[in-house]
Amino acid sequence: MRLVRRLPVYPLFGDGATRLQPVYVGDVAEAVSRLIDHSNAPLIFEFGGPRVLSYEELVREIARSPGRRPMLVPMPFAVWNAVAALAEFIPATPVKRNQVDLMRVDNVAATDLPGLKEVGVKPRDIQQIIGMIKRTDD
Repeated sequence: MRLVRRLPVYPLFGDGATRLQPVYVGDVAEAVSRLIDHSNAPLIFEFGGPRVLSYEELVREIARSPGRRPMLVPMPFAVWNAVAALAEFIPATPVKRNQVDLMRVDNVAATDLPGLKEVGVKPRDIQQIIGMIKRTDD
């Protein structure tokens, strides 16, 4: 959120089309705590928020909250890889190669595995999460 607030131009990973399903960490923690007491629960769960967004849509949602409209610029993954390789020599690197690799593929919960709903957790929408972050960031 800080970067979107400060930068007039914001670089996207690739063309910004990677699909993401952001989920609030508190919702995941609640689900895990409910599963601890259920030894007969399935072994694999996939937790995701209620909406699937492209990376570009996610950045626009985040920018909309503080009323910003940064210019979003697609940046090829080859450039990101070069930036990440150089950034490894910086103590507090802004981006790592494994982060670039993760943004190459969609990251959404599988529909054929149990998720938050099956453990009785209603996932918070991205707007609720942004509102919580905004209040702690102000």
